[in-house]
Amino acid sequence: MKLKAGIFGKPLSKSLSPAIFKFLCLKFKISGSYKRLPTNKAGISASIATAIKNNWSGFNVTLPCKEEIAKKIHKLFGPALEIKTVNTVKIEKGKAIGHNTDIFGFKETIKEYKLPVKNKIISLWGTGGAAKAVCRSLGDLKAHTIFVHGRNKKKREELCSIMDNLFPETKFKARKFTDKSVFSSGLLINATPLGMYKKPVEKKLWNIPKITKSAAFYDLAYAKEQTSFLKLGAMKKSKKLIDGKDMLIYQAIKSFEIWTGKRIKNILRLKEEIRLSVIKP
Repeated sequence: MKLKAGIFGKPLSKSLSPAIFKFLCLKFKISGSYKRLPTNKAGISASIATAIKNNWSGFNVTLPCKEEIAKKIHKLFGPALEIKTVNTVKIEKGKAIGHNTDIFGFKETIKEYKLPVKNKIISLWGTGGAAKAVCRSLGDLKAHTIFVHGRNKKKREELCSIMDNLFPETKFKARKFTDKSVFSSGLLINATPLGMYKKPVEKKLWNIPKITKSAAFYDLAYAKEQTSFLKLGAMKKSKKLIDGKDMLIYQAIKSFEIWTGKRIKNILRLKEEIRLSVIKP
């Protein structure tokens, strides 16, 4: 089969998705191409039309388009319909169908690293598409309380309201981005792009004065070197520091399954192959 795919968003210069896609095509002996299509919110409809016109099988979506694209495509599938956030699109008979594979990627990382979630208190920074996927996952995994730190009051309160309706047994509490993290948080998560594309300025850093001995730091962003959020975790002597590369690979594998119809049995082993082959230390 011939598989044509790509990625929408901006900026895309540091995206590892093309390299992951190339590895998967070689692994499963599929002829494929994967293109970067720089897209801002205003250009989403034009990019969708380009993908359909050129007979793409589908595409991935990254910031700043994950939420906006949910309003533009023909149909939302599964959890993407609940949280109105899309990071993977499959094109079928000229129609764009939106999925959310970030949820799968996040959950698989939680399982792999045995991160504390069930009945735990969690601090999260971010209110965008990635944060919605994280909250949806944490609700599924039965977290006790999630403190959502966000700069925009309306967005952080709306996110908590949506999740309260989906998961009445989990508490979602909105806080200012600069509010101190709750000391009893067993897991601290950065779901913003801070530190991925440029070094954050001092006043934008996370306000984490103290952590418990077992607290884990998880940054959905990734970079060649350790991200600013994980550097902060190291300073606080956290014993578990996880970046966003594993989640990226997991969601990419799920996207590949959606586009090809394949079902991959040992996803963890494949993820490790990709991490060793594509993502250099």
